Amino acid sequence: MKTAQDVLVLMLALHRFGLVHPYCCRRVAAAFLPNNNIVMSKRLHSALKGHADDDDNNAIKKSSKSKLNTQQYFLLKSEPQEYSITNMQEDKTEEWDGVRNYQARNFLRSMNVDDRCFFYHSKTKPALTGIVGTVRVARTAQPDPSACDAKSDYYDPKCTDETNKWSSVLVEYEQTFPVVLTLKEIKQEASNDPDGLLANLALLKQSRLSVVPMTREQWDEVMRLIEIKVGEYK
Repeated sequence: MKTAQDVLVLMLALHRFGLVHPYCCRRVAAAFLPNNNIVMSKRLHSALKGHADDDDNNAIKKSSKSKLNTQQYFLLKSEPQEYSITNMQEDKTEEWDGVRNYQARNFLRSMNVDDRCFFYHSKTKPALTGIVGTVRVARTAQPDPSACDAKSDYYDPKCTDETNKWSSVLVEYEQTFPVVLTLKEIKQEASNDPDGLLANLALLKQSRLSVVPMTREQWDEVMRLIEIKVGEYK
C-alpha cells in the first residue's frame, strides 16, 4: 500500500512540473482503488479529484474558445423591392431561399447556427445600395422548399423531393443600421488601401454572388466604417 501511495504522490509531483499528464495519474489511481484492496488517503484522493476538475474546467474553456474561433461571417444580398431589412425586422425570422447559384448555395451549406451575416440591399438606387443591417443564422441548411414549388418565383422544373439540389437557411433579425454603408463607399475604401482588408472582399471580387463569406477582420473593419458614418450622421 505504501508503495502504491508513493507512486501516485511521485506522479502528482511530476505533473506539477508538466512532466506527467493528469490523465495518467488517474489511470494509475484507478488501478489502486478499493477493489484491488488498496486504500487511498483522503489527501491523495482530493488531489487527484482536483486535477480532474482542473482538466474539466480547461476543457470547457477550450470548447468556448473554439466556438468563438469557428464563428463565421457572411454577406447576404436582397433586392429591397422584394425583401428589405424592414421586412426582416417585421418578420423576425426568414427562410433565406431562392439561391440558384452553386457556389452561393455551398456557402449557405457551410453556415452554422449563430454565424452572423450583413444584410445588403442590392439592385436599387446607388445611395441605397449597400449594407443596411445584420442577421444571424438560426438554423442550418436544409432542402430549399421553394425549388419544388411551382408557384414560387424560384421554382426549378427539375426539382423533386428526392432530387432537390438547392438549400436554404433560416436567419433571424439582429439590427438595422441608422445609415447605409454604400457599395460606392466600400469600393472607395478598397481603392484607397489596395493591400487593406476590404481590397479582397468577396463582395467586390465575386459581385454576381448573392451569398459571400467574410473574414472576422473584414467584418470588424466594415463595422468600424459604419460606426464612423453613424458618428458623422449624428
